[in-house]
Amino acid sequence: MTEQKRNRMKWEEGVWLNPPLSVRQEGQWLKVVPEKGRDFWKKTLYDFEYEDGPALLAHWDRHTAVEVSFHL
Repeated sequence: MTEQKRNRMKWEEGVWLNPPLSVRQEGQWLKVVPEKGRDFWKKTLYDFEYEDGPALLAHWDRHTAVEVSFHL
């Protein structure tokens, strides 16, 4: 079994695609409030297709995995 290495992303290293309504860092957490009606949907049964949601993007090695957690 290979050893897993964990690196925590620094939020300020990311670049926003469609910035959210508000965003703030609280300790290790990033609290994001998106604008109502903005989202990412691709070809739903009801012909919804949206690509205007907020996303924090960063470069990483394509040979690694990414784990993301959400607390609602």
